[in-house]
Formats: sequence, structure tokens, C-alpha cells
Amino acid sequence: MGSISDLLIYPVARDVGIVLDDHAKTDPVIADLVEKSGGGDDEEDEELVGAVKTIFDRTALVTDIYGMDFESEDTIAKLSPSIAAGSIDVSAIANGSACILVLPRVDDKLNLSASPQDAYFYQPRQGGFAVGDELTFVSEQPARSGEGVYLQTYEKTVRVCAVIYSTDLYPFSARTDAVTAIGGEQLMRALYPLSGRKMSAEEVSTYESFTMGLSGESYGRTEIYGYAAGSDTDGDVTAFRGARSIGAKILNHHPSNTKRYAEATNGMIMIAALCVMIGTIVYAIYINIASSAVDGESHHIGVLHAVGAPRGKQIACYALYALMVGVIAEVAANLLVAAVAVVIALVQGGGAFSFDYFTGVVLFGYPWALHLALVLLTTVLCVGAYFKAALRVCRRTPLDNIRS
Repeated sequence: MGSISDLLIYPVARDVGIVLDDHAKTDPVIADLVEKSGGGDDEEDEELVGAVKTIFDRTALVTDIYGMDFESEDTIAKLSPSIAAGSIDVSAIANGSACILVLPRVDDKLNLSASPQDAYFYQPRQGGFAVGDELTFVSEQPARSGEGVYLQTYEKTVRVCAVIYSTDLYPFSARTDAVTAIGGEQLMRALYPLSGRKMSAEEVSTYESFTMGLSGESYGRTEIYGYAAGSDTDGDVTAFRGARSIGAKILNHHPSNTKRYAEATNGMIMIAALCVMIGTIVYAIYINIASSAVDGESHHIGVLHAVGAPRGKQIACYALYALMVGVIAEVAANLLVAAVAVVIALVQGGGAFSFDYFTGVVLFGYPWALHLALVLLTTVLCVGAYFKAALRVCRRTPLDNIRS
């Protein structure tokens, strides 16, 4: 793996739009983004990379442009092995008429990956962006006039001279945006006035240390999870601004996690209600079976009662029989559940059973206390059904039971 952080001599141009035109129809990933965004009519304050927006009445894909020093032989040496189509046209990139596109690979569900490790499952995109395409980049950047601050429009049309599908160079190996662009000084100046100055040696060193410190051996991608309590809007804004200043990306998973938690809770409630309903029906059937079984023995109960057998012992015999039936049923049910869990572990483990995986993954978080409580409850209910039926029959007179 490697990093091109030492070659990024210009601040990254943020929130630049690529006018899609026909690419919205020919590239499956872009077409999917356009469809999900409703054709590009996003909220006015939506500025997420990868969003499809309407800019100057044109559908555009919001992305970032990385400015690199193409006068350096290190730049060419580091990028060349990753070029999948075309070639690096140094002169055209230098005068701002060409750029390089980084297009993550796509799987059959339109999931994106820029890591070479996923090349087997993620294939190059068919159709859409290709070498030789003319792309129009547009951006809106704040400017100041005598009347105040306003948005200045910048636009530049360039040719795609090369395409990268996957690379182990940070930060491109960590991006899963639909499109990322690489350009030179003239393209950066044309679209992003803040790129008019090169980063100082100290800024380059800080950026390189930061990116390499995060990337480690994970192909340039390290995810750091943070938890923020409450709803501190000012803190959120500060965090997003800080992340943008160092080239990092913050994703707020709270809304999606809340939605998933609500869906999971609703699902558990529905399953629990269904289990209660099925359990009630099964127990009603069991009560009827127990009552019928004891009624069938009423003649023998009457005879035993007539010859002096105590009622309590007869009831105890039926309760003991019910306990035996309940225990056998519980053992059989638990063995069946254990067999299913073992099969799940074998399937997930590729046919090899691992006890550590079985206990640490398959049974992770299993509610053993609830399981034990349900076992005890069902056993008590089994005994209770027979006890009630036996008590009802034993309360009759011996003559009534013998006649029945």
C-alpha cells in the first residue's frame, strides 16, 4: 500500500459538481443515484459528497477534486501502476484541459469499492465515464463584493485522459464515492480559488502524518467510531468543519440507527405477540388433551377411591406423570434448538465447527435467564393442566366416577 498525501500540494476542492448529461443514463451507479435523489432536486443545504444536485438547472454529481503536482516524477510513478485505461497526459493535465477519474468498482447490487482486495467480487463499471469523455465541472464558491458575500460560479470543461478503477493509494482506496477526480494546478485554480496557493511544507507534512497514521495496514481506510450524547448542534457543526479541514469524512449514523432500532423493536414485538398467540393455542389444546386423558381414567379413579386410596396420592400421581411428560418435552425441544444452532454455526463456518465461534458469535447475547424462565413456566403449566384435571375428577364421588 502507499499514500499520495505528500503529492497533494493543493487544498482539496470540495463540493464540485460534475454535470452528468448522458452519464446519468449510461452509468448504472449514476442512474441509481439520480433515481434515488428524485432527479437531482435535493434540499438546498444538502452538500454531501456523492449527492446528485441541480446546479444552474443542470443535474450534477457532487464530488471532490484532488490537486497533485504532475511536474514531479513521484506523482507519475505512484499513479501509473493504478491506471486501468488511458494514460497520464502530463501536458494536458498541466494546462488544465485533462483530468484523471477514480471510479470504484461495482458489484451486482451497485455497491462500490475502491480496494484492490474486492476486485474479484466488484467489477469495472460498464458504460458511463470513459477515457476521452468531455466533462464539465461546476462549483459555487463564496466571494465578497461591496454589497456583501455572494456565491461566485466557476465552470471548466476537461477531457478524461485516464481512469483508475481500484488502487491501494490513500486516500482513493478509502473512498467509495461514485466519482473522484484528480487534476493539476490549472484545473484547481479554475474551480476552487482557495487552491490558488500551494500548501506549505508544514501543512503537507501534517497532512501526510495524519493520513498515514490513520491508514496503517488497512489500505488507507480506518473507521473511528465516536458517540455523542444529547443533541449538541454546535458541537456537530464544529466536528464536521474540523473533519473537512483535514480531509476526513464524518458520517452521522444516528438517524439510520434509530430507524433500524425501531424496525427491530417492532419486529421483536410482532414475533413475541405471535409466539404468545401460538403458545396460548397450543396450551389450550394441551389442557383439552390432559382433561380428556384424566376423564378416560375416571372409572379407575372411582374404583381406587372406593377401596380406600387417598385422593391426594392419586392427584400426586397424575402431577408426577405430567412432570415427567413436561421434562421429556423440554429436553426434546432444547435438543432441537441446539441442533439448529449447530447447523447455523456449521453453515457460517464453512462446514467447520468451532466451539469458540459457536459460543462467541452464534450464542452471543443469548437471553439465558429468559430461556430458563420459559422452561420453568412451561413445566409448571404442564403439571398444572394435569393437576387441575385430576383434582376435578377426584372431587367426584366414587359412584359417579365408576358410572362415567
